Amino acid sequence: MSSTIERLTGLRWRGQGTAFLVASGHGATHWIIGIFYVLLPYITATLGLSYAQAGGLVTLFHISAFAANAGSGAVVDIGGRRVLIQCASLVIGAASLMAMGLVYQAVWLIPLVVLIGATNNAWHPAAISYLSQCYPDNRGYALSIHTLGASIGDRFCIDAGNLDRICARRCAVIHNHTSNIGAWNIGRKIRRNGLRIRQRRSAFCRPRHKLPSKCQKIPIRVEAVNPV
Repeated sequence: MSSTIERLTGLRWRGQGTAFLVASGHGATHWIIGIFYVLLPYITATLGLSYAQAGGLVTLFHISAFAANAGSGAVVDIGGRRVLIQCASLVIGAASLMAMGLVYQAVWLIPLVVLIGATNNAWHPAAISYLSQCYPDNRGYALSIHTLGASIGDRFCIDAGNLDRICARRCAVIHNHTSNIGAWNIGRKIRRNGLRIRQRRSAFCRPRHKLPSKCQKIPIRVEAVNPV
């Protein structure tokens, strides 16, 4: 199967690790969103929220996501900290979701929901631009792997919801530690792969011969030719 993928994409199997690694981080961000929706009925029952208050949390989530989506692209282009933004999005989003299992007042849910919505959409510009930089000739394939990770994350949040029925509300939230560990691992490996890519590009673009600093003037002698 790996040989078929290499033949169709033109990329070696070992060179696709960065795409799958970023896709796993994308899956983690969607897993955080899915867990929020799964836990919302339990949070509503535990804190005694009304349907309007629960719907207000979802509205607040989408408003913060919209605001982050409008400005995160400019932040990525100006700062260029693509790997840092990806890691920060995972860590902050996972920590916010984990903190939901520790609060007993509805007012503390507001900043946590805002952070989850903002970090979820802040991930995408950094990840997409990073994949485009790493795979300039295979951007479509790299982005398809990135989208595949989101689908897998949405799928596994259902299993966490079934686990929550058995273990109560905090059990699924405590498992969010895996996102923090995954964010650290993703950042470490992405930096390593990015350094290798830059080294390869610099080696490829390095001139073979050292050019002279100043051009030497070559005298040219012009002779007049008498017409016959």
